[in-house]
Amino acid sequence: MNARPRRDPREKMTPARLAGKELVQGNEALAVFTVQPLEGEVPAFEAGQFTRLAWEWEGEVEQRTYSIASAPEQTDAMEFYIVDTRLGLGTSHLFSFPLETPLWIAKPVGKFTFSKHWAPHLALVGSGTGVAPYVGMVRHLVDEAKAGRRTPQAVSVWHGVRSSIELGYREEFEALEREAPFPFYYMPCVSRHHDEPDFDREKVNRGRVNEILAKTLGLAVSDDPRGIEFAERIDPEALRASLPDSEDSLILLCGNPAMIDAFEGVADGTSWADRTVYERWW
Repeated sequence: MNARPRRDPREKMTPARLAGKELVQGNEALAVFTVQPLEGEVPAFEAGQFTRLAWEWEGEVEQRTYSIASAPEQTDAMEFYIVDTRLGLGTSHLFSFPLETPLWIAKPVGKFTFSKHWAPHLALVGSGTGVAPYVGMVRHLVDEAKAGRRTPQAVSVWHGVRSSIELGYREEFEALEREAPFPFYYMPCVSRHHDEPDFDREKVNRGRVNEILAKTLGLAVSDDPRGIEFAERIDPEALRASLPDSEDSLILLCGNPAMIDAFEGVADGTSWADRTVYERWW
């Protein structure tokens, strides 16, 4: 018996093109990609969801899953914050493509959304490109506020990376601290700060993002010889007040499972254990 021919997944996907690629602080392995439908609007989605992108490589169709970094209010294109791990996987092919390369967008899915997880006080915590869904979420909240709809009482974005050049969207988040229509706190955290002679102690926290968060909440932190210190601009008491220890607060974690497991370990047995939502990558 002859096997059925494999169905082309692109038949149920939206044809698109690679419309933009912007390297983050000159880092050739970290970029913001813009993908634009050939016709009409992007598939409908909720802030925080993910989708699959497809492309052709050496006669085969490749697919990879990425969180959507744009807000649902932006309907002409989708934005993706992607790292090239350089392990010979498909994402490396995406980094090599010139603009106008044909791509296909699958129907977005996922429950890491405000319709499923909401509280008046929100802490959005991500490691590496795990900050991507929060970019779209915060942009969506700003649009909601401008339209006079529901917004939280306080929002904080916590971004953990190894080095400062990996802090994607830093300028946007710093601007939001000044301009957001609701109290907004940006918490960039660098774990290998000791390797940076010109490290920005004024604006950037020193230590792993899960440790900085735990310190803020009064949870146990490790005896890290590299130090766990708030940036000089941070008022720890005001930051702590933005996350009251009550049902009015919710923590969302996205990214490397090691970061998530570490915070889950210190939160276990505390009131925060039941007010934390996880989105593991693998």
